[in-house]
Amino acid sequence: MEHGDSMPRHIDDKDLSPQIALGLGDYSGGDVMTWETENSLTPVLQSIKYQIVKLDGRYPHHALAPDSGTRFSLYFYKLFDRRWTKSRPKSFPPQVLHSWAAAAFETVEEPLELAPHSDAEEAPNRVNSVARGSESHKMTPQKQKCKGTFHDMKYCQGSHHGLS
Repeated sequence: MEHGDSMPRHIDDKDLSPQIALGLGDYSGGDVMTWETENSLTPVLQSIKYQIVKLDGRYPHHALAPDSGTRFSLYFYKLFDRRWTKSRPKSFPPQVLHSWAAAAFETVEEPLELAPHSDAEEAPNRVNSVARGSESHKMTPQKQKCKGTFHDMKYCQGSHHGLS
């Protein structure tokens, strides 16, 4: 996990396959720049904010520092797999595999009913924390309303999906 700062232009030459990146937090900027060759002058700029992005670290790339706020970046990659005898083919440009829209949740005034769940008794006491800058903001299920197809929030109105 990377926290906040930028990462200089580099190549992950030990990677066996493309990597998966996800940016979390309340920040602006902080995109990833990738180049198709070491001599390319024009990069491809890709946001990873609340998006699962497949990008290939075997191409030159650079993570920009956020303009404001705090970013937590998660990168998943393989350096070794005993089943593979050679590296996987390279992949360019970066691809968004899944995205959560910035407006996935809207604040509402009226209390919402909790979604049916096996642990519904403990639900009113559960609060999710979201890191924002240097402070932590609380996001209570009663003050948030689910919109669209975002299924990872446990207490979306009318939803039976969620994480245990």
